[in-house]
Amino acid sequence: MNSTAVSNTYSVFGDNVINISHNHKDPGNKEKTDPLKSNFEEVTILIVEDENSNFLLLEAILKKSGANLLHAWNGKQAIEMLDENPDVDLCLMDLKMPIMDGFEATEKIRETENNKLPVIALTAFSEMYQKEIALEKGFNMYMTKPLNRKALLENIATCL
Repeated sequence: MNSTAVSNTYSVFGDNVINISHNHKDPGNKEKTDPLKSNFEEVTILIVEDENSNFLLLEAILKKSGANLLHAWNGKQAIEMLDENPDVDLCLMDLKMPIMDGFEATEKIRETENNKLPVIALTAFSEMYQKEIALEKGFNMYMTKPLNRKALLENIATCL
């Protein structure tokens, strides 16, 4: 009997629509680490996202990994939360937000004692110059929306 594994791909289109598709694949070599079964139980992740639908998507993906999640609605709030929670292990940072955008917030993080904190940029902007600017401003990685669940988990694991 041939067994198959099911993987889910989550995508965000626009501001409010979440599309969930199922992809049936052969599991292949079972000795490889499956990023979809990542265990981040001892990891605290700060999600900086002003769109509730995008936050809910990230929360759904990361709760399954066991990560402890914090949520900031803008860059200013993220800086304050990092001051109050020095045990944060990684930050997922949207670029375009009110009050303080992700670029400015990441620059401020790099000026603090927490300057080695891995920060992954999450953005709807896919232009190459945006990626270059993000990396120059101190982001560790750059991901475009719609997000791929597997790629997100792999990038988090790489940064940790």
